Amino acid sequence: MNGEMGGTGLSALCASPRLYVKDDFLSPDEIAHLVALTSADVLEARGLPTKHDFTGLSCELSIDADPALQAIVDRMHALLGIDNDFGGTLRFRRYASGEYHPPHIDEYQIGELFLIATATLYLTDTEAGGETSFPRAKPRPVRVASRAGRLAIWFNHEPGGEVDPASFHEGLPVRRGEKVTLTNFIYKPKRFAAIAVDGPPNERIAAAGPDRTRFYCVNDNVPHETITFLREACEKRGVAYVEVDAQQFDFDPSRQLEAGDLLYRPAISTAASRVEQFLFAPGVATFYKHDDSMFFDALTSPLHFQRAGLPVPRTVYCSNGDRRLLKSFVEQLGGFPIVVKLLGGSGGIGVMRADSLPALYSLVDYAIWQGRNPLLCAYVEDAVHWRVVVIGNRAVAAYKNPRDDDDFRTYGGNDPSDVTADPPAKLAEIAVRALDVLQNEFGGVDLLVHSSGRCYLLEANFPCYFPHAQEVAGIDVAGMMLDYLLDKRARHAANPLLAARAVR
Repeated sequence: MNGEMGGTGLSALCASPRLYVKDDFLSPDEIAHLVALTSADVLEARGLPTKHDFTGLSCELSIDADPALQAIVDRMHALLGIDNDFGGTLRFRRYASGEYHPPHIDEYQIGELFLIATATLYLTDTEAGGETSFPRAKPRPVRVASRAGRLAIWFNHEPGGEVDPASFHEGLPVRRGEKVTLTNFIYKPKRFAAIAVDGPPNERIAAAGPDRTRFYCVNDNVPHETITFLREACEKRGVAYVEVDAQQFDFDPSRQLEAGDLLYRPAISTAASRVEQFLFAPGVATFYKHDDSMFFDALTSPLHFQRAGLPVPRTVYCSNGDRRLLKSFVEQLGGFPIVVKLLGGSGGIGVMRADSLPALYSLVDYAIWQGRNPLLCAYVEDAVHWRVVVIGNRAVAAYKNPRDDDDFRTYGGNDPSDVTADPPAKLAEIAVRALDVLQNEFGGVDLLVHSSGRCYLLEANFPCYFPHAQEVAGIDVAGMMLDYLLDKRARHAANPLLAARAVR
């Protein structure tokens, strides 16, 4: 048995134990960084306790000690489809010539957690010897050579949860050169031994039995904390978390979902939107108000909001740099300063302020040269920027975004007192209505509150970055998102006509 699994790049070496490798998992730069990070001088300078015997030089390397380590581990977990419930460190080991590791099974238990799988990164091309040998593998013994950048993953438990005797392995003696490894011992409850790594290539299904509800998450470079919170919310509710990689998706019709599945796209890319639309089927619970809502996007949402009677700042849609026209726009907006906005950015990127005609002319000329049509908006002085998070018809969290003295834009601060699970009623009402106008049942709505008390709706974002309120103030937004979709799923099940309605 030796075949590559779709877009994962994993190659299955045998079925017993379930053993996989992925070459070039690490880039040359990452390899060089990790080798430097684990040099004898660096380990000594950091004061890490080490052990050196016939099994080589070893120590525990804290993952949060270096951002590159965390990124590599996150990528490893995404490939495997499960994270590590006891994963604060990696086991570093350097074997010199003649050193080896005796035969054993990675069998260990910490409370209710079991050492389900072992993932080893090889950082060197060992000249001779040093292979990881599986003498009891079936149908024949297997050896994994030490190759720089290679990742080897094997399961120590069978899908039913029993320890797999075929996972018995050893590190053969290094005959020439050096062997350096970093190992992630992955602990999870025993049910996670059923993970289907060799299932559909774009879907990492965590212990998804036939009767378990599945939550499909369309990922395309989504922030790590978003994925972590969603995965944890699924685990707490016994829901199978299924991650779909938009960049590797093959659009096989067999991937389309079934009624009763849950679907959310935290990614904002066009590729992710297309995958979401392809996966959807009637009866799948989403954060869209209607079955066909995901197929439409309001390009001019401020105008849409205005027509619905929502309070938006005065806005003009600019499509050319005609000087006479631009002067008239400034007059319509009440004079300088005005905000020049390019849609599609995040974190304030694409939001600019013009304080004069020369500044406005240059910004608009550049935007149009880039093929963009900016929005020109009235600048609201002396106002507080709020982000309100809405699920269904309820605002579940809100927080103020402070402003730096030298910038007119705002950012998410770290003061828990700026975050509330009970948003002001007026802001909550506008936020809920804004998402309803866009036919979404979840999102982040940005509003300005002027010192006079007047509110202005800036934009409503779906998908949106929700972890801020959860990280700063502990408001379980991800859990409420899952509960909402599960409730919607139950409503579909109770009303077959609702679940089976055709796309309109």
